[in-house]
Amino acid sequence: SVIIPYHNHKVLLQLRSNNKKIFYPLYWGCIGGAKEFRESPKSTAIREFYEETNIKLNKKNIVFFSRFIFFIQQRKKKIVRYFYIYKIRKIKSFIKKIIPIINSVNG
Repeated sequence: SVIIPYHNHKVLLQLRSNNKKIFYPLYWGCIGGAKEFRESPKSTAIREFYEETNIKLNKKNIVFFSRFIFFIQQRKKKIVRYFYIYKIRKIKSFIKKIIPIINSVNG
């Protein structure tokens, strides 16, 4: 499950790492990850967003957007992704939270 934060018709994406063991290394993608046992797709998206950004989202601003199913033929695996939209209401405070994360990645 993933969360797509947006503000004024702009979305926040992440550049995936160069790790060859992940899907689509060095591609731009959404912030999210895999579901844990007995976890809902929405809870997964919220937890993963927090784990990757250290930003707690206001749950009432998270809205279901779409479900996408694709197949990895090499691994003979079906993947189901749930997409949620998060409307950033206070962009200045969100930027203050995300900038240190960007700076830590860029060194």
